[in-house]
Amino acid sequence: MQNGETSVNKYNSNFGDIHFTSHDKSPELYFNIELSRSILNPFIGHLFPLAVVLLMLYALVLTISRQESSLAITGFNVSTVIAACSALFFILLIMHVQLRDELAVNAIVYMEYFYLVSYITILMVTVNAVLLLQDMPMKMLAFKDNLIPKLIYWPILLVWIFIITAILF
Repeated sequence: MQNGETSVNKYNSNFGDIHFTSHDKSPELYFNIELSRSILNPFIGHLFPLAVVLLMLYALVLTISRQESSLAITGFNVSTVIAACSALFFILLIMHVQLRDELAVNAIVYMEYFYLVSYITILMVTVNAVLLLQDMPMKMLAFKDNLIPKLIYWPILLVWIFIITAILF
């Protein structure tokens, strides 16, 4: 059946109208609406910059160190990490607000969870840098010059995204 064509059907219902008496075949008009959306534009506009920010955040995690030889090369200090995390946070915040303006919905949509996970990740990287430079850092952070946070960054991030995806879909 093409768009705008009619079909003749007979129903055994009054459709909620108590005065409806005709049960003869009556014509109905059908419409099919086809929508398509390009996935490339939202990917380039939102997910790709988000991935770049997360990669930059991981590069920041890799520079966090207590060893003097590494400090001379990277120039790591807590204020540098906090400044970089603040800059990445505001970039994400602007991108998140732009997404909210484009969608104009009251509920939280799936793509927003990526931003929420990124905010938490930025906070964790900042906390990691501050705790590592304490006089007595936690054993997990002191082990082989912050090796554990460097190794678990991507697995934890991807598990969060997987759990959110599994819950929502």
